[in-house]
Amino acid sequence: MGDRRRPSKKMASDNPSYKGRIKQEADFWDERAAAFLASGRTPLWFDHRRGQDVTFIPLDQLRGAGLRANPVLYRAIFGEMIDYMLKEASQKKGFALDLGCGAGWFSLELARWGMNVDGFDISPLQIAVAKKMAKESEESSDPALHVDFGRTNYDVVDLNWVTLEKNKYEAVVSLGALHHIQGLDHLFGEIKKSLKSGGKFIFYEWVGYHGLSRLFPALFHAVGSLLKFWAWLRKGKGRLLIASPFEGISGERIIDLTRREFSLEMLQHKFLFLPVLISQLRIYRLHRAFSLPLARFLNWLDHSLNQTGLFKGPFVLGLARKNEDRQGTE
Repeated sequence: MGDRRRPSKKMASDNPSYKGRIKQEADFWDERAAAFLASGRTPLWFDHRRGQDVTFIPLDQLRGAGLRANPVLYRAIFGEMIDYMLKEASQKKGFALDLGCGAGWFSLELARWGMNVDGFDISPLQIAVAKKMAKESEESSDPALHVDFGRTNYDVVDLNWVTLEKNKYEAVVSLGALHHIQGLDHLFGEIKKSLKSGGKFIFYEWVGYHGLSRLFPALFHAVGSLLKFWAWLRKGKGRLLIASPFEGISGERIIDLTRREFSLEMLQHKFLFLPVLISQLRIYRLHRAFSLPLARFLNWLDHSLNQTGLFKGPFVLGLARKNEDRQGTE
């Protein structure tokens, strides 16, 4: 039957179709990084501590990251979750791996928490930015930017084909990258191999809508149609691609594969509508006096709907652990 963890021949790295799509994926993220470099500002996803407001950048260039353009709103909504992930990932000092690290903001934070971090991403420009941000942080006179600084090492890697060092990492983390990976079986096998005994696999990922939660994409479609009609009335220019070529290709398999390969200790469904609605309605561009209380109210409403059990948000925060006791049975 072959190795179920090996990427299929259909997506072989020398397949012309695959090579074309993976290049488009890299170009997509390169273009997004270029838009922010051109702005002359440091957005949150370059450096979380130095993040500046970039809400003036057109939505098509934000590429679906509207909420993160506003540091105040983003930290109000995501701050607690980010602190949780950083605390769990750095609990045992050593090596950590950031999969799909982008411009390296989370890798940089892990290094500031004393970890030695490897960050891998498909985008050459984002990796170049990550190296630049790490160098600036290390050389800064501001102690808040490099207190207890560990080490960062970045590399351009196609995670569909990555080979990881055995028993190297205390923690492997991923924020929004796994659902872009076609060869997810292979990657999960490599993650498990690379973790030390008892090592943690921590992720925040899109896994898709299910059941009654499918009502929300219909709502987004209706809102989006109204916004497109408004843009047509204003005779706006055509937009760049908002979603990457591999967007959502494996999201629905993430939970099942985590349960298969690891001991899943915590799983929370999040955000039925909040990030999408804030981006579509441009709430992140409103004055703080109005946008912050509105975002907090919508966050409370979103969380409350998730808590009813009737709806499950399409995003999940998960913490799993490599369990050596299970290896002998696999």
